[in-house]
Amino acid sequence: MDYSISKYGTNKYIYSDTDSIHCMLPIEELKQFCEIDSVKLGAWKHEGTAKKGRFIRQKCYIEDFGEAEGISITCAGMPKQCYPYVTFENFKTGFTCGGKLAFKHVKGGVQLVETEFTIKEEKVITAIKRIKSMKKQK
Repeated sequence: MDYSISKYGTNKYIYSDTDSIHCMLPIEELKQFCEIDSVKLGAWKHEGTAKKGRFIRQKCYIEDFGEAEGISITCAGMPKQCYPYVTFENFKTGFTCGGKLAFKHVKGGVQLVETEFTIKEEKVITAIKRIKSMKKQK
């Protein structure tokens, strides 16, 4: 992060998780900081260079890798049946799609019932917005 700010005047880091880094640095520059190898244990694998992306929250993002590789959707809890309905325009907080299966307790056991999946705001973000709103009211 400090590297990209000092070189480009802006933060080129976007998101990272246990096994991935998403940034706007060229792969050659990223190799200065991270070991990139698709086989070596403990190294990072270069899975592609996205043309654009939208990152909503942890484990909830969409990336476009161009015509050859297409769109990649990562959204914890979203059933794969929703993927055909996802676009860059509608992939945001509040997006809802049917097809999610949930347990319903019934007499004699448990039944799987179809319900909706919705991309929700994280509780932390909601709390921050509430606090900011309270400060404005004072």
